Amino acid sequence: MKDRTFLYIIGGVAIVSWLLYFAAYFNHYKMHYIVEGLIFSASATILYFVLVASFFKGSGGRKVTGTILGLVAATFVVVIAL
Repeated sequence: MKDRTFLYIIGGVAIVSWLLYFAAYFNHYKMHYIVEGLIFSASATILYFVLVASFFKGSGGRKVTGTILGLVAATFVVVIAL
């Protein structure tokens, strides 16, 4: 199996598992939290697929992917520090 296909399968399984989780525990959360979780998981999955696609588009894609991942990591560090 190619790396790209494997990474797409991981992303697909992640979004399906999040959707199944929210469907299974629908009664345990308020609608507000479910909507927030779905928005977060959808945006994270879209970012994941964009990064995987850009990573496999030549050497320029690897630089873009590395830069974006660095910015995401720096953002997490700043948010955790606050």
